Amino acid sequence: MLRFRALGVLLILGALAGCSDPQENTATEPATAAAAPAAPAPAPISQRMLGRWPMSLKSAVAAAPAARRANSMTMYYSVSREEPTPEELDAAGIPVAAQLGIYLMRAKLAAGESNARTVRVLRGVEQVRSHLPIFEFLPGNVMKIYIGGEAKPATYTVTAETPESLTIRVVEENDTDGPETFVITMQGDDVLMLNDPTDDHDTMTLAREGTGDPLNAPQVSPVPTGEAVPSGLVGRWKASGRRGLDVEFRANNDYVLHARVAIEGHFWVTEANGNQITIRRQMASMPHQLADTIEIVLDGDSLSWHDVASDRRLQMTRQ
Repeated sequence: MLRFRALGVLLILGALAGCSDPQENTATEPATAAAAPAAPAPAPISQRMLGRWPMSLKSAVAAAPAARRANSMTMYYSVSREEPTPEELDAAGIPVAAQLGIYLMRAKLAAGESNARTVRVLRGVEQVRSHLPIFEFLPGNVMKIYIGGEAKPATYTVTAETPESLTIRVVEENDTDGPETFVITMQGDDVLMLNDPTDDHDTMTLAREGTGDPLNAPQVSPVPTGEAVPSGLVGRWKASGRRGLDVEFRANNDYVLHARVAIEGHFWVTEANGNQITIRRQMASMPHQLADTIEIVLDGDSLSWHDVASDRRLQMTRQ
């Protein structure tokens, strides 16, 4: 029979192998005011669900087996229009090195850069999409499931209906496994969820044709400028020891790490409260989305440095 979610996962596994490169107002009107017309009740789900519904790419890649999920989500976030946050990438189990690759790939695609790697990633995305099933609900309780362009006809009966959900019993033509039951819910008119009532975690998300996951036009946030750089922070600071950290903050948000070779970067102030300052530090070509967070306390010509991610703490003096 259908086994919707399992079907979608099986269809995309082969395709994923080639694209693991790197998202009230309660005031009372005066009695003389005309009452606002009540908003019309939404049409029942049995009417709104009519149409063609490709499986959401994000839903498909998120349903991949645990061993493949990080790779599949890396592919998705590299090309999704909405920029993911580092917290979302962490939640998807994507390692920091792959997160770096995601932001670099997004920057390349947003700039229109084309090379062997970007072509490979986009080709992999299209390969996955071509394998995703499409569900079509037609009048008269007729249903079709398209897999690789081939239509599998089915019929369904409604066994329960509320304003929030619709329960259907599906029978596929020439099927020997017997009917299956699914619960349908919707978010607005363009997102539909198919749920196996025997498993709360077995849900497939579909997007109305033409409104699904926007891909291949990734948005990239600009480098932040933050708050004004406190004058007390501007200058060169060095920790004790021959290999002590030696950094320079400039008023124009330039950041220089002095070593055998000076390494330039960018920083911005996220919070300044008296002598307590929090900055984000972006080094060289590191994406600003992954910039380090540094907590600083100024005391005249002394500076306390705390790298939040590594919990590294230093005492530095002005040079």
